[in-house]
Amino acid sequence: MLALALTVGLVLAQDPAEPAPQADPPADAADPAVPTSDGTQPVAAPGGGSSADPAVAAMKKQADELVRAATKLKELTGTERDKAIEDIRKKSEALVGSPVLPPRDFNFEDYYSLSEPDQALVVARSFFDALVSGDAGKVVDYAGVPFMLEDRRIDRPSELRSTWARHLRSKRTDLITLYGVEVLTATEMEKKYGQPPARLKSWPWRQSQQQYVAVANLSGRAAIIVMKAAGATWQVIAYHD
Repeated sequence: MLALALTVGLVLAQDPAEPAPQADPPADAADPAVPTSDGTQPVAAPGGGSSADPAVAAMKKQADELVRAATKLKELTGTERDKAIEDIRKKSEALVGSPVLPPRDFNFEDYYSLSEPDQALVVARSFFDALVSGDAGKVVDYAGVPFMLEDRRIDRPSELRSTWARHLRSKRTDLITLYGVEVLTATEMEKKYGQPPARLKSWPWRQSQQQYVAVANLSGRAAIIVMKAAGATWQVIAYHD
């Protein structure tokens, strides 16, 4: 942990110059992100229409309802919860955007029995496991939009997928080992490691009380993510290494 603390201190205290990221090819016009009314669950607008289109408004309303339904899962138990989960999954299949449920391979009973920080830790570990395995699809499964990759903002799900695929291809993930993950609040993060560098000031560090920062030790180097609450899960909305 001493090596990790020193590494994170350097990451947050310094602002090294890095080559500008390559521009993405034009994103599919049928995939702009449309935020929901409460800002918690971005959804892709179908057909490239504006948010004023009836079809877009209907999908936005459905997404809002799924977020509310997923948030209420913590109040349910047994078969009632199982039925609600399956209902949410079926309805969410028609949406393109960020998930509101943990992945299917999670043990739901164990997951929902955890405290919020421990739930966030489970998601953070899963995200970093996917990252070191080089699986861009799984990485994006844990992510929400808008997403900050380093100091770049990504608003469309399709752009996020293509960007992460490129990002992981440029790394030798087979040589990276995940040694540990620590979950902190923004206040705890700044107290322990100091203020973020200027290039990360645009990150959503303190947008909501329902957010956590996770620091991973990847073969002795620090990687940092920000997670926010979304329905019954935690979405990764920013990444820096």
